[in-house]
Amino acid sequence: MSKSESFTVELKILSKETGIYFVGSVVPKVIGFFIIPIFTRVFSREEYGEIEILMSFSNLLGIVITMGVDTALSFYFFSLPEKRKEVISSIIHIKVLIFGLVFLTILMMSRKFVEFMQVEKILIYIFSFYALEQTLIAIFLNVLRLQRRPRNYVIYNTLNSLFSSALAIVLCAKFKLGVYGFATAIFTTSGATLIALILTLRENIIIYPASPDIYKKVIFFGFPLMFSGLSSYLLNFTDRWMLNTFLGKDYVGIYGVGASFSLSFDIFITSFSIAFMPYALEQINKPDINDSVEKLIKFWRYYSGFSFIIFAVFLIFTYFVFDFIVDKKFSEGKYVIPFLTMKSIFFGATYFSSLGTWKMERSYLYSAATIAGGFFNVALNYVFIKAFGIVGASISTAISMLITLILSFTFSEFLFPIKFKFSKSILILCCGILLSVAFLLIDEKWKLTLISVLSIITTSVITFEKKEFSFLKKRLWKNKI
Repeated sequence: MSKSESFTVELKILSKETGIYFVGSVVPKVIGFFIIPIFTRVFSREEYGEIEILMSFSNLLGIVITMGVDTALSFYFFSLPEKRKEVISSIIHIKVLIFGLVFLTILMMSRKFVEFMQVEKILIYIFSFYALEQTLIAIFLNVLRLQRRPRNYVIYNTLNSLFSSALAIVLCAKFKLGVYGFATAIFTTSGATLIALILTLRENIIIYPASPDIYKKVIFFGFPLMFSGLSSYLLNFTDRWMLNTFLGKDYVGIYGVGASFSLSFDIFITSFSIAFMPYALEQINKPDINDSVEKLIKFWRYYSGFSFIIFAVFLIFTYFVFDFIVDKKFSEGKYVIPFLTMKSIFFGATYFSSLGTWKMERSYLYSAATIAGGFFNVALNYVFIKAFGIVGASISTAISMLITLILSFTFSEFLFPIKFKFSKSILILCCGILLSVAFLLIDEKWKLTLISVLSIITTSVITFEKKEFSFLKKRLWKNKI
């Protein structure tokens, strides 16, 4: 089989798995999309803001509990295939131990947490255990993904989202339990999902301790990435905390609705990323590295072009749909969507930019990039929120993620040169910024917005050389392989 035919076969497999993950991502996002009209009418802006703060707290706790070891699972799953059970089990042991220590600290300092977050103590406890559930679920879903079992992954992910949303609607809309109803729904359904995953993957788990060498490898590989996780948290959640500090829970709620709406775009980014990462890790560990590099460069070109085409279409969708489905008290939330969507694209690109640091086992350099981006986000949010309110928060978040991406590409290419081509990607980026600004400043003159969309689509299309379209047409869709 020639190299081009080999690439075509792998492209077809990756496309198929991406399609399955796409379906699995679509259902939870569609559920979340249809929940927005309900929750924006059931919750006040302050209540929605309180949920955003509690979810932000839960995400922070999850990062501390995880301590970066989930990434170690992805790496050692392929490099130590004979030790997979020990690797998986050691990560579970580490997470449970850390949670115990963290929760003890929360109990001892509960009054301080209540004063800072301005929420009730019992909600802090519920969301703490919810964080543990989510981190353990992430392990098992990651195992399914690494085993290339996308259907099982999708089933569990979808059912968890479906039952969680249904129970939340019943408790919040029918029984009027407010934030407590939401907390009860997500905690209960996550627990049920975790039990089901444990039963499904019980053969991949050992109860007894793993060998000391495995714990050492997992911790030393993952620990630097905890700082990456914390800085990623600064990239993704600084906006909520600062909005709460400067503008109050009302504006956190408005911003949260816009952020939730923008997550619909993540259907495309997440689907590709979930399927791409096991493939990319497998490629960089193959003996014929030159062939692997050539394939990765092609995938980067496809990602750059198609993600921004979808971005353009998504903004037009937002323009016509947002005010129709969201309660008018949250209508300002649409102005944060363009830059939060761009942030998602930049985040998806980090799956390419981190390959060199992972290949050379220098994960601390990716952490350094995210730490720099996180601190930039804190500084930019401080300035931009005061100047531009919730829009400033979205702009600073997008800029900070772009800084992280640039730095991680720099480190990765220095350690393990894949020689990605960036000139056309930069051109697409400029068009994306133009479109975002048009969306913000020319809200009523939709014709100019549509012209901007046309320009970005045109620019994205020309990034694909003619021969690449011919390759896809002949090999992917017409050939029967």
